[in-house]
Amino acid sequence: PTPPPTENPPRPTDKWVIACTGRVNRKKNIAFGLKVLAGIELEKPVEVRVYGPPEDPEYLNEILSLSNPDSGLSIAHMGSLNHEELSVEYLKAHFLLLSTLHENFGHSIAEAWAHGCPVIIADTTPWRDLEAKGIGWDLPLQPEAWARGLAQALALEPDQWQALSDNARAFFRAQVWSPEVREANRCIFRA
Repeated sequence: PTPPPTENPPRPTDKWVIACTGRVNRKKNIAFGLKVLAGIELEKPVEVRVYGPPEDPEYLNEILSLSNPDSGLSIAHMGSLNHEELSVEYLKAHFLLLSTLHENFGHSIAEAWAHGCPVIIADTTPWRDLEAKGIGWDLPLQPEAWARGLAQALALEPDQWQALSDNARAFFRAQVWSPEVREANRCIFRA
């Protein structure tokens, strides 16, 4: 990952902004998380921004069809962005949503934390116990679990969300960006 940004600008308090990043295909399982989100009662508007190449146009249409502005849920595909552009977008988002079927590491998860963006992810990545660490939620791919997790995340007060955001940045610095961790990763490639 790139160095974490020095700033952590405030996000809007009149709506939630959720980022979904990565290739738009069925393996990423974006529709699962968004279908659950579409089924919960929203107290304030939620704007979902999907970033990434549309590898499966039919699947992208399925995702976009979940948008329901009358209920407060809007979903838009923002296309593919380069790393610097995506970095700016993480600084606008309250959460990263990743209901993926599998990730070996989940670089987008680490990048989100670097930018003060807590995550709502499937328990199909190596990252665990996120709620206890105050940096997000890792949820089993069960609609009931996701409904509870999403409802909990979207019920946060601004100061509660800010604490998660600060925790995410601190976790990134300690667990991903620390000199010890970076050196350990370099050693893998020297062997």
